[in-house]
Amino acid sequence: MNDVYEQWNTAIAEHFFREEFAGKQVFLFVDDGLITSLARLHNLPEESFFSAVVPTDSSAADVAHRCLAKCSRGRWRDSAAAVYPPYLVYLALFVLAAGLDEPDLPDHAYYNRLRRYLRLPDGTPLPGFNRLGDEVWRDLETWSTHDQDGTRGIFGVRIFGHQRHVGIPRSQTLLWQEEIDSLPKIFAASSLDPTDDPTDRLLVQAIQKHGGELRAPTRRVLLRPREDVLRAALLDVIRGELADWDGAVANPEDGDRQGQIFGNLRLFLDPQAAKRTGSSTLRCILSSPYPDHPLTLTNDHLTYNCEELMAPWSTRLTQPDGKLVNAAELDWTNGIRLTESTLGWRFTLRGASIRVFESAEAHGLRGWVEVSRLDHGKTFLIACRDNELATVLAWGTSSCSECTPQNFTGMLPVGWRLVEVRDVQNDEGIRDMSPAIALPSTTRIRLVGGVKSGRGTKYYAFAPPRVHISGASGDEKVDLDGRHLGISISGPSPLPERLPKGVPLTITVRKENRLVASQSLVLLDDIDWTAATTSRVDTHGDSCLPPGISGAFAEGTLVDKAALFHPAVLLPPASKAVLLGRRPGQVCDWPKEQWPDWNPVWAITPSVRGRTNRPVVYCGSDTKKSHPLMSEPTGDRRRMRRWKVEIWTLRKRNIPPANPTLNLLWDRFLKAGRR
Repeated sequence: MNDVYEQWNTAIAEHFFREEFAGKQVFLFVDDGLITSLARLHNLPEESFFSAVVPTDSSAADVAHRCLAKCSRGRWRDSAAAVYPPYLVYLALFVLAAGLDEPDLPDHAYYNRLRRYLRLPDGTPLPGFNRLGDEVWRDLETWSTHDQDGTRGIFGVRIFGHQRHVGIPRSQTLLWQEEIDSLPKIFAASSLDPTDDPTDRLLVQAIQKHGGELRAPTRRVLLRPREDVLRAALLDVIRGELADWDGAVANPEDGDRQGQIFGNLRLFLDPQAAKRTGSSTLRCILSSPYPDHPLTLTNDHLTYNCEELMAPWSTRLTQPDGKLVNAAELDWTNGIRLTESTLGWRFTLRGASIRVFESAEAHGLRGWVEVSRLDHGKTFLIACRDNELATVLAWGTSSCSECTPQNFTGMLPVGWRLVEVRDVQNDEGIRDMSPAIALPSTTRIRLVGGVKSGRGTKYYAFAPPRVHISGASGDEKVDLDGRHLGISISGPSPLPERLPKGVPLTITVRKENRLVASQSLVLLDDIDWTAATTSRVDTHGDSCLPPGISGAFAEGTLVDKAALFHPAVLLPPASKAVLLGRRPGQVCDWPKEQWPDWNPVWAITPSVRGRTNRPVVYCGSDTKKSHPLMSEPTGDRRRMRRWKVEIWTLRKRNIPPANPTLNLLWDRFLKAGRR
C-alpha cells in the first residue's frame, strides 16, 4: 500500500510542479476528473486513490494526523530520497472534498463533504485538521518558493472566509489552470494596471466583458452579492494574478510566448496652492523592463516621447518640441491609446467620468497620482464633471471627515471640477457612479517597491519592499512572525531592520483575533563582494607570493603570462541560467547541470513570473574568439536542437545586449540558430 501511496504522491507532484511552471502561480485544483486522468496516465486503479489515503489498517478519521506525520514539521527533507513533499496525496484529498457536489449541503459545509468522501457520518472537524494550515500548507509554500526557488511553480497559501483552516483547501478550487492562463488577455483587453489595486467592480466588469474563456460557473460566482466570501476570494485570486502580470500577452499560435507588451498611462496633478494654479501631466507605467532607448508613443493624432525614470515609471511625457504634455487638453472621459513606434507596445489611459488621485509621495514622485480605488484613512482628490459635482459633494459631506471643493486654474479639462476628501468612512451613495469609486471589500497585504530576485516574493535585503495594508479600518493587529509591526493604514510602511535572511517570513493581519490576511516573503542575503587582500594563491590554489590570484582579482603580470587564464564568468543576477557555447549543442542548465567543460559565451536568465523577457548576458573572454562555430557541432542532436531553440525559437523573448559589439555578435548567433 505504501507503494501505491508513493505512486499517487509522485503523480500529483509531477502534475502540479513542473519546470514549465517556473515562476507561475500553482493551484492544487483537484476533482474527480483529474483523479481519473492521473490514474490512466500512471496505470493506477482509480479506486486506489481512496485506499492510498485510507489504508485498510487505519481509520478514515485520522487522515489529518497522517498528513501531519508525513510532513513532520518539515523534517521530511532529512530523507535523502525525498524529491517531492510526501503529503501531497492528503492535500489533494482535502481539495477534492471542497468541490464535491452535495445538493443537500450548503456551500460552507466543508467538513461534512470531507466526511462523506471518507465514508464517515456527518459531524465535527476531523482531529488535527486545525494544524494543517500552519504546518503542512505553509510547508508546501516554503518548499515551492524557498527550497525550489519557484523553478517548479509557486504555491501560495490563500485563505477565504472566516474559517481559515477550511478556507485554504477551498481556495484551491476557485480557478482552473487554463483559466489562469487566459487572464492576461482579459487584463490587456480591459486596460488593467498590474501596479495598481483595482476595485472589485473594475475586475468584475473586465471578466464579464472579456472573460469568455472562463467557465460559466466561475463567471456566475462574480454575480453573487458583494459580501459573498466565495466571490471575494475569487476576486482576490484574480487580483493577485494581476499584480504578478508583467504586461505580456502570449501569442502561442506564432510560437511567441512573450507576444505583445501592454502598459498604462497615469495622470498626475501638480496643484500650486499659493497661486491657485496647477498643471496635469502624463507618465507611462510599465511592469516589463523598459527598453534601452527612449519611447516614442503615437496614434493618428498624437506623438509623445519619454524614457525610463525609475521602475515602473517613465519620465513625464513630452511633445516632439520638448514641451511637457498638458494632460488637461486631453479627453479624460474617453481616454487615449498610444503605440510605441519601434516595439509596438501599447499604452492606455482608461476613460472615466470620475478620477481619483492620491499623494504620489509613496511612489517617490511629486504631486498627485491617479489610482483605481479609495481607501480608509487617506486624503484624496476627486476630479469629476460639472454635472456630477453635487453628488460627489453630498457623498463627501456625509461620508468623509472633510470635503472641500478646490479650484486650480489650468489643471483640469474644461467642464471638470476638483474635490478634496479626507478620511473616507464609506462609499455608499457614490460607488455606483464609477467602478473606481469604492472602498476595498476585504483586507489585503501588498508588497510595494523593493528589489526582487525575479521569482515570487523574494527580495534582496539591501532593498526590501514596503508593506501596504488596504481595506483596513485601523483596529487590526499586524504581525511579522509574531512580532508586532507599527503599520500605518495611510500608506506603505517600511519593514523592521535586522530581519532574518534566507528564511520565509509571514506578515499577518488579525482583527479580533481572527486572521484576515497573510503574506509571505523572503529576504536574501546581500552579495558579499570579494575584496583584494595581501593573500595570494597560484592557479592551483596553493599559497604564493605576488603575482597571484585573490578571489576575483588577478595580478596583471599573471594575466599576461597565463595563456590559459580566463576572467571570471559574468552571470546574470539570478539563481540559474542557460549557458550557451560557440558550437551547436553546447548548452547547459546551470546549476541543475554541472559547469560545462567548454567555455560559455552567453548566459540567459530563464523567464519567471513577473518577467517573461530573458536578458542575454555576454560571459565570454574575447569577442573576437566568440563567434559561432556552425561547422563544429557537438553531435548531440537533442542538445543541438535545444541550442537553436534558446537562440532562435525564443528570440522574441530574449533581450539582446545593448553594447553594439555584443549586439552584432548576438546577431551572428541568431543567424546561426536559424539554419
